[in-house]
Amino acid sequence: MDPTLREGRRTFLKSAALGLALTTLCMFCVLPIYWGSYFRQPQNKYRLTVGLIDLDSPGAAAAGRTPVLGPALTSAPSRISYEYPLGYQVLDNTPFDISGATGGTPRGLDVHQWAADAVLDEDHFAIVIANANATASAVQAFEQLVGGAAQASYMGSGALSFYYSEARNFETMDQWVSPGVTRLINDYVIPAAASSLVAQLAPGLGGLSDAAYGAINQTALASVLSRPFGESTWNLRPVDQFAGIPASTVGLLYLLVFTYFISLFAFNARQPLESKLTLSSLLAVRLVVPIIQYVFISLWISLVTLAFGVSFSRYFSGGSGFPLFWLSNFLAQWAAGMPMEIALSLLGPRYTAFFLIFWIILNVSVVFYDLANIDHFYSYGFVTPIYQATQNAKTIMFGTKRRFAQYYGIEAAWVVVGTVALAAVVVLQRKKAERQARQEQAKRKEGKEQ
Repeated sequence: MDPTLREGRRTFLKSAALGLALTTLCMFCVLPIYWGSYFRQPQNKYRLTVGLIDLDSPGAAAAGRTPVLGPALTSAPSRISYEYPLGYQVLDNTPFDISGATGGTPRGLDVHQWAADAVLDEDHFAIVIANANATASAVQAFEQLVGGAAQASYMGSGALSFYYSEARNFETMDQWVSPGVTRLINDYVIPAAASSLVAQLAPGLGGLSDAAYGAINQTALASVLSRPFGESTWNLRPVDQFAGIPASTVGLLYLLVFTYFISLFAFNARQPLESKLTLSSLLAVRLVVPIIQYVFISLWISLVTLAFGVSFSRYFSGGSGFPLFWLSNFLAQWAAGMPMEIALSLLGPRYTAFFLIFWIILNVSVVFYDLANIDHFYSYGFVTPIYQATQNAKTIMFGTKRRFAQYYGIEAAWVVVGTVALAAVVVLQRKKAERQARQEQAKRKEGKEQ
């Protein structure tokens, strides 16, 4: 509070107030984008599609039975009494083979191969199949027991088949899809089907004598009546390399941070030289030097993933997995680095930090949940560079759908546009500086003449 510091104190307080105001504005503008990605919006219901296939009904009809599991599966979504984010779709069952229930010649598509392909191709988040022999097998087991066959047990675990791919997005699959489908099966499908089956089979028990009923294997009978159906779950692409999770999600946030460090240090390093360089030399310094640095930084962050035991050869033979991963990270860093270089040129280091916050949030808010599970606003994520890198990482490490043409293509587009834009900014700023220098020189010349 010394009077001699009055001007310095005023300048300090103005700067502090400006920093607080800009930070507050940035917080209220940017953080809602990030936090909003964690909340499922009502209009997004049915974007997480789950296909339901009823082969039990045609299979039971072909075997002369009354189906119970298939109808219970297809009607279950209409009976759900709670809010759910999944979009259940009853799929056409006519293309598929039902020979397993009839003992006939196989005709049509193998439903299990088709379901696995549909999940891996990301046409659906999950597929649930009521298999063709579900009702027929349960009724046959009951009739054999009532008829005196010495059947020791009955297992209905293969009646339903549930296919999904955890690696598509482990947050979405483990938080919404897998628990949601499991709840549907256990709370709505199996109880309804079991109740219908018991009602269908009860007359067969009522007509038995006490001696005939006593001769039945009660354990096997209980398994048929109390739990006639069950599900087999197939996680086609499990997230079983846990060290790969950071590399395919928020871990690439550090790629953005490291890129900012490179840009900031380079900005400070070239300030004494910038005005003394020719335009071609300046362009080389602004473009070539960062790219060379990106090569090494992207390599280091890729090697960290490798050092923690992640395998890159499970789905890519010949050692091509790691180079593809490195290339993706390099292109993502290059794509993310050019906007930072442009921001430094236009805003200076003082305000570029605010751009960095915006740039980080914009990229990172779209890599946790699947974009189909959050508001349409976040569809911009399909073209962000970090999103492309995370999708490439999932493909290489976990074997998700290969869209390299799309992912690498978008990264390359960012690289080309960003590099050209930075070159244009450098040229324009140099011309502006030269124009200002000429104007100042003219003013000095006029001053001397006067």
